[in-house]
Amino acid sequence: MTEKLFLGNPLVELHILSEAEFENALKIKNATGKKINAIIVGLHYFTEEELANKYSLATGIVRIKLPECKVPHEVMSLISEEFARHNNAVPIELVDNQTIIVAVSDPFDKNIIHEIKKMTNRKVIVKLSTSKEINDLINKFYGNKAVETLASALGKEFVEVNERFRRSEIDISGEILKEGSEASQLIKLFIQQAVTMLASDIHIEPQKDNLRIRFRIDGHLKDIFSIDKNLLSHFCVTIKLAAELDITDSRTPQDGHFSISIHQYKLDIRVSTFQTINGEKIVLRIFYQSGRLFLKHDLGFLKEDLKVVDYLLKNKNGVILVTGPTGSGKTTTLASCIMELNQPNVNVITIEDPVEYVIDGINQININPKSGITFDVATKHILRHDPDIIMVGEIRDTETARIALSAAITGHLVLSTLHTNDAFSTITRLLDMNVESYLIADALKGIISQRLVRRVCSSCKESITIEKNFSEILGISQGSKIFRGKGCNVCNETGYFGRVVVYEILMMDDDVKKYISKQNTTEEIKKFLVEKGMKTMWQNAIENVLIGTTTPEEIISTIYSSVSYF
Repeated sequence: MTEKLFLGNPLVELHILSEAEFENALKIKNATGKKINAIIVGLHYFTEEELANKYSLATGIVRIKLPECKVPHEVMSLISEEFARHNNAVPIELVDNQTIIVAVSDPFDKNIIHEIKKMTNRKVIVKLSTSKEINDLINKFYGNKAVETLASALGKEFVEVNERFRRSEIDISGEILKEGSEASQLIKLFIQQAVTMLASDIHIEPQKDNLRIRFRIDGHLKDIFSIDKNLLSHFCVTIKLAAELDITDSRTPQDGHFSISIHQYKLDIRVSTFQTINGEKIVLRIFYQSGRLFLKHDLGFLKEDLKVVDYLLKNKNGVILVTGPTGSGKTTTLASCIMELNQPNVNVITIEDPVEYVIDGINQININPKSGITFDVATKHILRHDPDIIMVGEIRDTETARIALSAAITGHLVLSTLHTNDAFSTITRLLDMNVESYLIADALKGIISQRLVRRVCSSCKESITIEKNFSEILGISQGSKIFRGKGCNVCNETGYFGRVVVYEILMMDDDVKKYISKQNTTEEIKKFLVEKGMKTMWQNAIENVLIGTTTPEEIISTIYSSVSYF
């Protein structure tokens, strides 16, 4: 087929997207750097399969099914894993010494074809596939290399144990997670590597042909390696026995936990299992019982805002709420506050689900619904234990909310969390829970609403000039200097290491209390507080970009679409 020259964008000229759809996708691409195919699928214009078929019909390029192809290792080895993943392209067949067939998901990216020609010194024939099929092939091929990399990091013990598993020499039926157990050794090594990489979760995921291991690092899932799927049964039995789960039941979702010590950390590993079409998936969530507590100034609060938080914590009574979605660091912020409030002359009691940070000198309670210990029941009972400070892990219902606010009015300082998108909607959320407006106005002292964004890696940090599209979205003047990480061994080539909070703080004063008592809408409350001078989360996020803590891409992907300031 003769290569067609396009005057403008081929997606529009070939009637794959309308001009409006393309402009919308391009705006997101320029703001986030994501691939155009991922954006098209993410916007639900087409599924991956539909998009590949449309590309094939419009261009005449053959659509192939990669799972049906046998791709020789020597062919895959012609390009690097990094290039294959970044460009979503893989060589699949050598026609002869001069020609190679390459599967791509974007037939309009000519740079990919040009680079493969240079790398392989061969002519390139293009065929079409989906991003998923290409990624699955990459994961399958490079899985063995990833295992070798992990083995190198963990030492020969991993190689020996893994090899015994592969030869099926280990019978772990009836075995528990105990010292010296081969199965437990391998699981410990996975957890050890996760701790080394500061991961919060380990995902053990059965795929069609392999077992994928992923770690969640700084809020993002990362493929670590791919191994023999036959190991799944070993993992399931060993982990379930350790967590005191039913090893005979693979159909019913189960939850449990076990404790383990890795390096200097004592860890509580929360286990969750459920059945997928490819087998039983296991997620291990890592809770650091000691050694990982943070002080407030380590979390990312700016100096002037730390003074505001300190002022809130000086209250002898009232309610302080930390809000945000799941995974926004609410519990960590509360723990850092509780740690500072913990003094010999005060009685601090916490009610949590579960206790994530063990703090010496504090009375901490795990809720247990099976035993009838829920947030509302526990909150009622601890009031009889003469507390000065109470931390309620989460306000989930009207009863808990009323008890917490009533306790605050009667002389206790109460800290808790609530799932809301911003500080403004927290007030209307409490009103929607049928909490009386006078109770909110009397008890509430302040609200900290927050998100977590990735922090620029200090080891490879560099100054650059902000791009035009980012300066327009962020309202930052063109030519301003911002910072990015180039990628290095410290940050696993991501350019980020660790996370930092971006936040907004709503302080209650007489004017705000009077406004709440009128039961205004979220929009009305927001307008009133912004006009009053409250700094929003978006403004704080931009401050963090300007001082080099994070990047425009991070705050746009994390905050831009989740708060309603625009």
